[in-house]
Amino acid sequence: KHDGAKYFGPYTSASEARDAASTVSKIFALPVCRHVFPRDIGRVRPCLYSQMGKCMAPCTGKIKKSEYDVAVHAASAVLGGHISGACAKLEEEMLRLAEVEEFEAAARCRDGIIALGRLKSKQRAVSASSGEEDYFAIASEGKSSCLAMLSVREGKLVGKAGYLFSSDEIADEEALCGFIGARYEISREVPERIFLGFDLADEERELLSEYLSKFSDRRRVKIITPKRGDHLKLCEMARDNASEQLRQQAGEQSREELILAKLASALALEVLPSRIEAFDISNIGSEFITAGMIVFSDARPRKSDYRLFRIKTTDGIDDYGAMREAIARRYSRDGSLSSLPLPDLLLVDGGAGQISSALSALNEVGVEIPVFGMVKDERHRTRALLSPDGEEIGIGADRALYNLIYQIQEEVHRFSIKNMMSAKRKSLGRSSLEDLRGIGPAKAKRLLSHFGSLRAIGEAEIDEIARAGSVSRELAGEIKAKYSKRN
Repeated sequence: KHDGAKYFGPYTSASEARDAASTVSKIFALPVCRHVFPRDIGRVRPCLYSQMGKCMAPCTGKIKKSEYDVAVHAASAVLGGHISGACAKLEEEMLRLAEVEEFEAAARCRDGIIALGRLKSKQRAVSASSGEEDYFAIASEGKSSCLAMLSVREGKLVGKAGYLFSSDEIADEEALCGFIGARYEISREVPERIFLGFDLADEERELLSEYLSKFSDRRRVKIITPKRGDHLKLCEMARDNASEQLRQQAGEQSREELILAKLASALALEVLPSRIEAFDISNIGSEFITAGMIVFSDARPRKSDYRLFRIKTTDGIDDYGAMREAIARRYSRDGSLSSLPLPDLLLVDGGAGQISSALSALNEVGVEIPVFGMVKDERHRTRALLSPDGEEIGIGADRALYNLIYQIQEEVHRFSIKNMMSAKRKSLGRSSLEDLRGIGPAKAKRLLSHFGSLRAIGEAEIDEIARAGSVSRELAGEIKAKYSKRN
């Protein structure tokens, strides 16, 4: 346990972690809802999972705490790789329940034991050891390194993970020990023995062992570099996994480079568009006009470089003027964003008018960047790219290229809409209350905090409004009148 939580792993992906949680939920019929027990017992109705026999339904109040605790502890043991221990606990509980003639609960334990037997038979036996062991090995390729980990429990391989680093991030013993120590500090699931597929100096080995032993209240953790036998083979397996993950990463990078090369060819660009910036304009009427800018670096979102521009110079609805302002502010050489690198390609959400506005702004600030528009069909789906001279460049024939442009267009639209709506909500929640004489930011905040919404304020009694906002009864009446349903 750590900070009130218990951590399991390692898992190679979020989907693998979800699969593990789903497996134990099915085996032990644990609830997958968001209700909190025992707080919600009797307060909610059993759902479809209970009717299908897939949840023991503690919400009904018919499940004893002892039975629920046994299932949770068994699930915890399975996630930790201790299937035999979970089976033993369930068998002990099954016999106890049978003795007191609680046969339905005993049957649930029996079903759990059978399911765990099937799960155990599927796991790969890799060692004759009956204890807890983790194996680490590192592989390097070009500018990248990968530290791979295998978790073996009761002789079965129960988990694996790979951690990718640039070549200068993990290059010496001190860095390796620091990373391994940090990994266990988070999980607090430290095995009896840790095997390393690389050498460590005696003092580093001793330091790591002493540090990890702090998280193990049962024994001192042994750090071993095997020279022969099954343990060496498992370290070599971990190294092979690390090498494979590096190859997969290289393959992903190659695919991304291929997509960008296709985009460069389609648009007749002189360089590979490694950095792409895209703009979109959003507004509600003539207010809250915003321009969102997103960045894709090597065909992936780079959210740390996203920016939002509150448009200040346009009068009323003027998307073209808003685009000119946003582009000029972004690429001005003496502006606040001048430290950001210039993109290889600039995309605007829209057609000829938006492209012309972007080119005009770039010309004003003296910057040259290829500009293309992202146009949609009548169903608001990405259709093509539009060049400054009006030529439509089809992208539908290449699925990977289409997906990239579609993702960029949807992302920039989502980002600009989200922030425009956020600005609108903040303004509605603050300024409309402060329009009333005698209501400042502090009183407006108290009223909204107490009632939760402007509609609730309009439905409240005058005396309650007066107390919540620390205002006179007369002013409370004005507030109620302003936000009542009829107004």
